[in-house]
Amino acid sequence: MEKYIPRTANVAPVKFMAIAAHQDDVEIMALDGIFKGQAEVASFSAVVLADGAGCPKNEKYALLSADEVMALRINEQKKASEIGRYHSLYLLKKSSAQIKAEEINIVERLKEILLENPRLEALYIHNLCDKHPTHIGAGKLALAAVLSLPLEHRPIKLFGCEVWRSLDWLDDSDKVIFNLDKNKQLADELLAVYESQNSAKRYDAGAKGRRLSNATFGESHAENDASELWIGMDLTPLIVDNAPTVNEFLKLKLLKFEKSVLECFE
Repeated sequence: MEKYIPRTANVAPVKFMAIAAHQDDVEIMALDGIFKGQAEVASFSAVVLADGAGCPKNEKYALLSADEVMALRINEQKKASEIGRYHSLYLLKKSSAQIKAEEINIVERLKEILLENPRLEALYIHNLCDKHPTHIGAGKLALAAVLSLPLEHRPIKLFGCEVWRSLDWLDDSDKVIFNLDKNKQLADELLAVYESQNSAKRYDAGAKGRRLSNATFGESHAENDASELWIGMDLTPLIVDNAPTVNEFLKLKLLKFEKSVLECFE
């Protein structure tokens, strides 16, 4: 693992953190934490699990070796941490196969990182209904690491965030809405550094499009309160005493969605 301290680091205590699978996932899903980590009294830290080797490449990068791609993507992630003034950046450099296999050594390393930064105000992870199998693996690993902590060291809030699958299907009462209007320029600058990704697939445009879409289509009978929104699922009930299982927790969310669709045809 590499722990990188940006030259621009906000040295305030870490109160917000994201644990993500790939380089650029943090800047897509955890902008709320990044923005809050600009304060004088609180900073943001990022943890990236994957080595970045298995990404789509356009012609510009097609001849790069796996090692060269990994180095390029890690440098992009470090540049994003500089722009975002992260307190610190942890790079675990694991393969997607290791993440999907939910290797126990990853849980142990995440536990160590969380113990370095106890009682976070919020931890942002991949939502457990994501479509990408590596994202699901990363979300499960992060949750396992949190559950391995004593209750008094666990984050106050745990959010599962959109990336590969939207959460607009959630019942409105279950949505955590992150208003991202406060620093839209920073959001664009952060994703712009990922040239290796954006040149093959426009993740920067796609993420911004979803932010705009969430703001526009979230409410049909009112003017937009914000121009850019992101949606999270509150996973905090999974990390308290007498928590339900993940299956029980998610089944309730899905049953609400099923009911909202089918009741229109009764």
